[in-house]
Amino acid sequence: MSQEQQVQTFVDIIRSYCIENIVPILLELQRLLPDSLLFGSFVLYILTHLSSYGFFSLFLIESKILHSLLAYVFQMIYGPSTPSSIDISCVAGLLTPRLEWTAMKPSSSYPSSSPYYISAVATYIGMSMRSFQTVLQTMGSEWESRTIVSLFFIIAMTIVLLTTRYLQGCESISSILFASSIGIVVGLLFYALHTRLFGQESVNFLGLPLIVSSTNDGNPIYICAETKVR
Repeated sequence: MSQEQQVQTFVDIIRSYCIENIVPILLELQRLLPDSLLFGSFVLYILTHLSSYGFFSLFLIESKILHSLLAYVFQMIYGPSTPSSIDISCVAGLLTPRLEWTAMKPSSSYPSSSPYYISAVATYIGMSMRSFQTVLQTMGSEWESRTIVSLFFIIAMTIVLLTTRYLQGCESISSILFASSIGIVVGLLFYALHTRLFGQESVNFLGLPLIVSSTNDGNPIYICAETKVR
């Protein structure tokens, strides 16, 4: 066997493994959005009493309501979407023993729900991590790079999930870009709203100490922010 044939065989093995094992997992993760994230974050909030998980659950409910309103507006403008033959792995919801799909609330197919939630969640969590960049820098060099690393993996995972849906034939590029753009705006909107109304602690997923700048003597330093005693 020539070297070229060996390389081609190795590539075929990797491709076959990804198609048979990795792609179904990625599609399953997207299909369960946002119900799986809502259930998981609510359970974590009950177990840890960390307010950021509670506000993240609230964000998922808010984004779901907003998506339903947008779907209603598009339906009123363009009419109800006509059902089309689509791979069952692309359908959002939970599969029941009777092979029927159910979800927290059925969504219109436009704007596409999966790219919408993927982009909204990625934006909300990415902005949350970025807002604590100063805290991580203050905690030392071993913490400083975590913001960049987390943002890199958030962006990479988002691209992988959206590309998987396109290659699987779930949506067209224009549909993915449109839904993702709305999701990014929604993520930014609710991140700004939560931090404005509830403070930075509402997006503190890592439980990091909040610090503020003090310039009383002309030299900026950072001190721990005051916390209210319950």
